[in-house]
Amino acid sequence: MNINNHSIKILVIDDEASVRQSLRYQLEDLNYQVLTAEDGLQGIQMADRERPQLVLTDLRMPRKDGLEVLRYCRERRFVDVSLGYGVRRSLRCRSCD
Repeated sequence: MNINNHSIKILVIDDEASVRQSLRYQLEDLNYQVLTAEDGLQGIQMADRERPQLVLTDLRMPRKDGLEVLRYCRERRFVDVSLGYGVRRSLRCRSCD
């Protein structure tokens, strides 16, 4: 099945290169446009510049962590953010409200 997801831009932020690469390959196989960043600060800068529809971010990273990325994106209301890739329940950041 060939799904046209190429217009959907996803930003993957993780300080582990193997995780970034794995997610990138999996998402590109599904025809998503994938951007990557190696820490929260680089991710925030890329999100500002590229305006992805979705951000997948690790929680613990150098310079800025995943919660700081979440706060930043929520303040600007331009993107959905998923923290910790394996988490199935909804996360709510009280300090973000």
